[in-house]
Amino acid sequence: MLYNIMEYISTMPNARITLVLATPPAPLALNLNAFPVDIVYLDEPVEVEGFLNALRFHHKLYKKMLKFFGQHAAEGKQVCLATNPILAAIAYHAGRKKIGNRLAVVSCEHFALEVAGRLSKLIRKTLYKNVSVVALTKSDQAVIMEHYAPKLCVCIPNAIPFELKPYNDQPEQKTIVAIGRLTPQKGFDLLIRAFAGVAEKYPDWKLNIVGDDYGDGPMLENLISELNLKKVFLLPATDQIRSHYENSTFFALSSRFEGLPMVVLEAMGHGLPVVAFNCPTGPAELVDDTNGFLVANGDLDAFGKAMDTLMGDHELLLQKAKGANAKALFYTKSNINKGWASLFEKIQHDQV
Repeated sequence: MLYNIMEYISTMPNARITLVLATPPAPLALNLNAFPVDIVYLDEPVEVEGFLNALRFHHKLYKKMLKFFGQHAAEGKQVCLATNPILAAIAYHAGRKKIGNRLAVVSCEHFALEVAGRLSKLIRKTLYKNVSVVALTKSDQAVIMEHYAPKLCVCIPNAIPFELKPYNDQPEQKTIVAIGRLTPQKGFDLLIRAFAGVAEKYPDWKLNIVGDDYGDGPMLENLISELNLKKVFLLPATDQIRSHYENSTFFALSSRFEGLPMVVLEAMGHGLPVVAFNCPTGPAELVDDTNGFLVANGDLDAFGKAMDTLMGDHELLLQKAKGANAKALFYTKSNINKGWASLFEKIQHDQV
């Protein structure tokens, strides 16, 4: 979402973008040279393991945001886009203290509300009546409006970050791809077990899992070995990720929970059919019987059967690919930017 917003704002006349980061991002996370943006590093190491460490970390961020607003405040209305409700609260209270009501805060909800902690829920209760909120999905928007009574809540999905491409039909390729950090959230252990149920029937097929190891790598390697799977590969993240979409047959999303999964949007942007668990939230808004299979959350047998169906029926695969291409049209940058334009217009004219 952040990359899309920066790209869009950079096209607006007289817009000035300042990106405030606790520490420099990982090398593949953002191409910060792509836009005219000022970058401010708060030089605050992220230490959020444990409640007390998290409390200290966010208190330090608040003090540094006070200093930031004191030193960098420009004239006129300012909009702060925060990537979670805790950061939104820090920006709101620091900004109000330094520049008053010239600051409009927008809290961007990225993750499933079902897995939110007590602290973030409490912050939503007290903060959202004063700020605008952007939800990724209609279901999250409904929950936020019902439980947190925000000043304004709009649904603006992520945009596919590149030009759409038609499905690259390569019958000889026979590759399933999954992409994401190697963490419990992404459920790659579930995917590997589901693939194991069809691997013997389709010995020419392989499964590529692409992403940096955030702790689950050794466990997944052991699982692959334990199940005696010869064609499951753990591959590192890459800045050439489009090559994986272009050279795969279909996409698998095995997450235990999500926000609105960018990897599914990117897959659809390449016409890839998708097999996904109906986890909270997002997949149900992206995957249906026109572009893939949405199966009950955690149902390994159903997930395996869905993969089996695509692996064994090339004509059906091509039909789902057409559906993926069609569904991707809604998530183009030009279409999604209309939502941001409407929100910024309301903020500019003090309608929120």
